[in-house]
Amino acid sequence: MTEAPHKEILLCSTPRSGSTLLAEAMLNSECLGCPDEFFNNNQENKGDRPHTIFEENYNNLGATSYADYLGKLAAHYKSDNNVHAVKMHFQHFNQALRTGYFQHPAERFYVFIHREDTVAQAVSLAIAVKTQKWNSRMKTSQMGDVDVPDELLARAYRELVFDNLRWKAFFEMFNVPYLSLEYDEVTGDVAGSVKKIAKHAKVRLKRGALDGLEQRLTGKKQSSDLNERLKGRLNGMQLEDYKEGNILFDTKVL
Repeated sequence: MTEAPHKEILLCSTPRSGSTLLAEAMLNSECLGCPDEFFNNNQENKGDRPHTIFEENYNNLGATSYADYLGKLAAHYKSDNNVHAVKMHFQHFNQALRTGYFQHPAERFYVFIHREDTVAQAVSLAIAVKTQKWNSRMKTSQMGDVDVPDELLARAYRELVFDNLRWKAFFEMFNVPYLSLEYDEVTGDVAGSVKKIAKHAKVRLKRGALDGLEQRLTGKKQSSDLNERLKGRLNGMQLEDYKEGNILFDTKVL
């Protein structure tokens, strides 16, 4: 089995937190790996892809088993300075954990990407689920205004709140040191965020690695009148709205 790289950076994120933009910026720096959702095998959220990200990479690497995939992953997807990076939402982290990924030796550095405005994040996630457009480079299966039901908004909000708590519980339970980056910080100064990650992971950036970085990126923030209208609806939900048939009615947590 291929030896693990000297350094490994894990982007611990939730959907619509700015992690895709940050991952693209890290790739463009040419010093912080080639971060992608290598453990994302969600068949329902493929967008315009014929296969999941996991399936694409499994085939590209010529993997013959999950163990073989784990062994080849870091060796193939790394920058010239021997840095590997993975972007993980919590369900991807759980999958990687269960399949033995963290038994591979590596010097790991964790970066927690989160979004303080969870309402705006939930709205963005609900729109992405409905349209299957997960970033600005993807084509959408639905054009124009889309119908986003209250149930989907509530589900998106609930899952984001819980996943942020899950990440924090993981860091605390296992005493894992991490760098915390907030959405507005990332989108407002992506080059500065990349610089912070490099410092956290003790990676020396090449001269000029961040020059003109933001101009080289293709990702863009999602923002529209629809986002604002849905934020108003989610903010306006009352406890009395949650009746039989609503996503929160049958939950055992709330």
